[in-house]
Amino acid sequence: MIKKIHSPDTLSDSAYGLIKNGRKTGILFGPENNGLSNEDISYCSHLVCIESKNFSSYNLAQAVLIICYEFMKKNFISKKEPNFHMGKTTSATVGEIDTFMKFLEKKLEDNNYFYCEEKQDTMMITLRNFFVRSGITKQELNSLFGAILALQN
Repeated sequence: MIKKIHSPDTLSDSAYGLIKNGRKTGILFGPENNGLSNEDISYCSHLVCIESKNFSSYNLAQAVLIICYEFMKKNFISKKEPNFHMGKTTSATVGEIDTFMKFLEKKLEDNNYFYCEEKQDTMMITLRNFFVRSGITKQELNSLFGAILALQN
């Protein structure tokens, strides 16, 4: 998977830019014992690596604290929620992308796209990765729905 990897410092800058452009943004932390699965990572547009000289890893509370601290340093977290909505076009939510992915997977199955059944999950993760990373808008996602339905006819 191709993902931009940030330090905690650059992550807060990147997230600020995404939100400023109207994209809803969340931070996903993995379980302490083994981190995020490939499927979990396929929902992410960016990754963060918290480097440590003295420890092999941080526990969940420490990781959350480090990320929150970096956001706080940049005055990103404030009492007032910033009004970043610019224009009418907004980014598609993860839920909307997930709905589209289920629709796409069904259409691909109906048309025998998955010639190797064992690779279907990996192929879908690759496709989801593309849409999550792209920052696709609701309008673009709706256009894709329409285009696929038109091809069906």
